[in-house]
Amino acid sequence: MRDERLTDAAPAPLPVTMRKDAFGGILDCDDASLPVLGWERERLIGGRSLDFIHPDDHDDAVASWMSMLEQAGSEQVSHYRHIHASGAWMDVEVINRNALES
Repeated sequence: MRDERLTDAAPAPLPVTMRKDAFGGILDCDDASLPVLGWERERLIGGRSLDFIHPDDHDDAVASWMSMLEQAGSEQVSHYRHIHASGAWMDVEVINRNALES
C-alpha cells in the first residue's frame, strides 16, 4: 500500500543567500542561488531584486523591503513569484534581514 502523505508533501526548501544594498541592488549571491534561480552570477549581480519579481508582486515586495529597512537587524518574510532563467515563474519565500548598519 502506498503512503499518500509522501506524494503530497511539499518539496524541501532550497535556501539561497543574496547580499543587497539599501535599494535592493544585488551585490553578491551564494553558489546555491545559481541552480535554483537558473541565472548566471553575472546576470544577478548588479541587477535589482525587482527585476526578478513578478510585476504584480512589486507593491508587496517594496512594502516589505521598506518595512525591513526601518530597523537594523529586523526581518521581513514575504512570498513572491520569482522569474527563473527558463522564463517560468516560481513561488518563493523571501526573508529579508536588515544588516546594513551592523
